[in-house]
Amino acid sequence: MFFGRRSKEKQRKLAAFLAFLIVIAMILSIILPFVTYAAETEDIIIKGEIGFNNKYKVGGTTPITIEITNNGEDFKGEVQVKILKEEYNNVTDYIVYAKDIELPRGSTKKFDMVVTTSNMQRYFNIELTDGKKSIAKKTIYATAFPPESRFVGVLSEDPQSLKYLKNVGFGEVIGNKLIELDENNFPTDINILNDFETVFINNFDTSKLSKEQINIMNQWVQSGGILILGTGPNSDKVLKGLGSEIASVVNKGITHTTDFTAMEQLGEKTLDSGQPLQIALLDIKNGEDILFLGNLPITTLIHEETGSVIIHHFDLGINPFAQWDGNRYMLTELYIKHIPVFAQTSNTSDSYDYDPYLNPYTLRLFPRQQQTGLVIGVLIIISVYIILVGPILYWILKVKDKREYGWFIIPILAFAFSGGIYLLSYKTIFNAPVGSSIGIVRLNTGETTSSLSISAGFFTPDTGESKITFAENIQPRVSYVDSSWDFRNRVINNGIKTEVISAKIRIGNANELIFYNDQSWAMNTVTASHTVNFAGPINASLTFKDNNLIGTIENHLGFDLETCILVVGDHYYYLDTLKNDDAMYIEKQISSRAKYRYEALDEIFGSVYDINAMNKKWGRELSKEEIHRLIQRREIFVNSNDRYHITTNSFNAQNIYGNNESTIVLYGYSEESLFGDVKINDKEIRNYNQNLFIIPLEIDYSKADQIEIPYGIIKPYITGNLGFSVEEYDQSIYIHSSGSLDLTYSIDPSIKLDEFQIQFMKSSSVDGSYIFNNESGIWEELSILPYEENVQKYRNSEGQIQIRFDVLVDDQKDNRMEIPKLRLKGDKQ
Repeated sequence: MFFGRRSKEKQRKLAAFLAFLIVIAMILSIILPFVTYAAETEDIIIKGEIGFNNKYKVGGTTPITIEITNNGEDFKGEVQVKILKEEYNNVTDYIVYAKDIELPRGSTKKFDMVVTTSNMQRYFNIELTDGKKSIAKKTIYATAFPPESRFVGVLSEDPQSLKYLKNVGFGEVIGNKLIELDENNFPTDINILNDFETVFINNFDTSKLSKEQINIMNQWVQSGGILILGTGPNSDKVLKGLGSEIASVVNKGITHTTDFTAMEQLGEKTLDSGQPLQIALLDIKNGEDILFLGNLPITTLIHEETGSVIIHHFDLGINPFAQWDGNRYMLTELYIKHIPVFAQTSNTSDSYDYDPYLNPYTLRLFPRQQQTGLVIGVLIIISVYIILVGPILYWILKVKDKREYGWFIIPILAFAFSGGIYLLSYKTIFNAPVGSSIGIVRLNTGETTSSLSISAGFFTPDTGESKITFAENIQPRVSYVDSSWDFRNRVINNGIKTEVISAKIRIGNANELIFYNDQSWAMNTVTASHTVNFAGPINASLTFKDNNLIGTIENHLGFDLETCILVVGDHYYYLDTLKNDDAMYIEKQISSRAKYRYEALDEIFGSVYDINAMNKKWGRELSKEEIHRLIQRREIFVNSNDRYHITTNSFNAQNIYGNNESTIVLYGYSEESLFGDVKINDKEIRNYNQNLFIIPLEIDYSKADQIEIPYGIIKPYITGNLGFSVEEYDQSIYIHSSGSLDLTYSIDPSIKLDEFQIQFMKSSSVDGSYIFNNESGIWEELSILPYEENVQKYRNSEGQIQIRFDVLVDDQKDNRMEIPKLRLKGDKQ
């Protein structure tokens, strides 16, 4: 028994020791993923940062900064970063981003790369190679956030004072990811800045930012970004580097206040502080004051193209505001009230890299040249060959009795005729690499520079490696709708865990993209962006008169715009070709009822599913090339113009059907090659380009006697405490549950309203329709007749007209109603 007890005691100690080892192993397994580890050499030291402080948003454009120190011999080679493309069964597919580098002995250099992510990748492998073998490796751990995460940039010398901003409500997603920015890491790439929903600048010297950074910030705001400034005693420092393009402000000094009533009402918290709030007296051009303390404006909103600049006349990071427990609630209510996009329901797609213009079907619709001559020629050659090899050859050999000559006569004839077919088909689309690109250009009138968004498909008759070389630095990205993945990896045994590299992107002055294990005529899909300078601008002078849109549009781009379409509210007008250095006179009647979208497009393009109808519409028999061109242009237009907003059952959910964008837009096409020459495996390619120009046009009332806006031009904001969806194709609202539906029409405050009328049709589910009287504060019954007397009482202090529908939905009632439309007449204030 003694030995038994000793044996059991040893077993217990051994078990305890093993348990201790297991616990240590578990702890290390948790800790180790959070540290950066490497396979470095003594001579090469690699440091890296993914995104911002090793935080990045999946599906976005991510900057990577790499610092390499070379203590060994001179080095020339590549630095590579592996980005996870997808995982399928036991296959892990990567895309490699590479950059050529030179490192003299004893040098330290920094290298910047921009990559596109599509997965929640935690580890990023950075590798140094000399072209033949790996020299050093480093693995960096990074925190990935899903695409719906809200990245909020903070430029401040004291970012800790703004930590409360992470709880400010910018939408239905709870919590913001605060990203600390400075003059060193502020983006110089618009695609990177597009990952941010909002940027705050507070207590920061903006003169430290470069001109390029300021220009990118301005572009971002114009294209929908929200820039929020905190000023107060630091107003000069915050404003001096921004420039008048972002905000034209004159600082007239500082005042103080202890009247926090308006703040407390928004924040629903008492600001009980004996400390006064320092307010900057700012004169802001084109600003709308949206918050007051007494008669003192303390927050101003500037509407840009599709974005906004909010200027707080106080510092967001100093007391008493910074320590007030109602600050986040006050800012939330203020932003949601005046910038409705903050209240918009998130509708983020599950696809991390969805591009509405990159449709494989649309890319394959490029207008192929007809090959009738080639086909006829080949048929003639084959027919002659059959005649020669058949009866004639047989007759010669029989007469001459030299049948043994057939052993070499037949191969010679076959070789000769095959050579003839090859020469006939040389440099046709059947043997030359082909590129099909779709470019989208959003260009404002008067501007000569814009960004070109490219979606492209490349085809090659070769197999194996396909090297696509771009003449300019357009930052190509591999699209994740690449349909050739299955072909590339058919030989992979899914029973064995395998790592593959499907593509490599070489970043440099001339970008290069290599697809591996390519199949003949498989489509490789690529997206990119590129800045384009044009010879001149598009200019327009348009106005409404007697229910007509009249004026002129001038084209000075340096090339024609073809298949031009003018969209005026809900109306579509075909303008044909806008010649270069020419002006087109416009006179289009605006009817009270617009055609449904697809009906209008059938009138413009013809019914693309009925060739006879298309021939009839265009008055002639169209060639296959023309039909392909029309179908492709229609598909591009539909994809670019596609807007479908869904609002779920949420009291605060808001669907932005109307926004700051112009409701008069010119669309036109060009087949110019706007992003330079492209080669595949060093061969010239047949490149088919379709570039769609989207040009918002403004109404010029400077020469008009009276201001007139027809139906369908002013789009409403649609909100409600019920479930609904908006379908622009048939201008309808589909009701999913009972409640109230509110529509707000924003009218330019400079218009003195004389008359307005709202066109609407009641559906069976609508129990009541009302308009808000701001003088009496009462909802009145909405009339279908014109409002012509004392109409100002129906506009609130922000110039808006509000209407409401009470809806009761059941199975017996229609759940669809047309979007009510507003028309008005007025004078300039």
